[in-house]
Amino acid sequence: MKSVGEVKKGKSNGRAKNGKSTEETKKRESTGEAERRIVLTLLYDIGYPDWELENLLGKYSSQVSLLLKSLAERGVVAKAKGRPSRNPKKKRNGNYKEYPYYLAKNLQAFEIVVNILTRGLNTDDAFDMMAVLVTSPYGELIYWIFGESAKEIVANKELAFSASIIDERNCLSSYLLSKY
Repeated sequence: MKSVGEVKKGKSNGRAKNGKSTEETKKRESTGEAERRIVLTLLYDIGYPDWELENLLGKYSSQVSLLLKSLAERGVVAKAKGRPSRNPKKKRNGNYKEYPYYLAKNLQAFEIVVNILTRGLNTDDAFDMMAVLVTSPYGELIYWIFGESAKEIVANKELAFSASIIDERNCLSSYLLSKY
């Protein structure tokens, strides 16, 4: 056990304020960021196989397979039917199929996507992320399919992030109501 003097001198016991180890906290934060990046990539609804997501995500590439599995179990992503591979590295080894991932097109998945994109962000960044979502091809498709139900999910999330009354001119919900 460390003495009071060691702690006062700036030596850490490896625990964050919440009692979790700092390594656990960093891992959770990087997992959330990697999950957010996967969802942001999939918002454009063109389908990416796991190898392409690994290339796009750079430093998070080692987590892609586990995160895709986790997202699939929660119903956020779905694999499409196989297509001929576009992987330039695999062309030499013969033709094979790849299975691209898409965001699921249902309200439960949309709500989870909203939570993933806004988790751990300050209010301004969360509103920016919501703007990216609702103006993406995926967001527009969800609004077209589900209409008011999708708008309600976004409005509820906005209210949760806003401690004060939101000016209607800056509110995404009012923008969506006028657009759709």
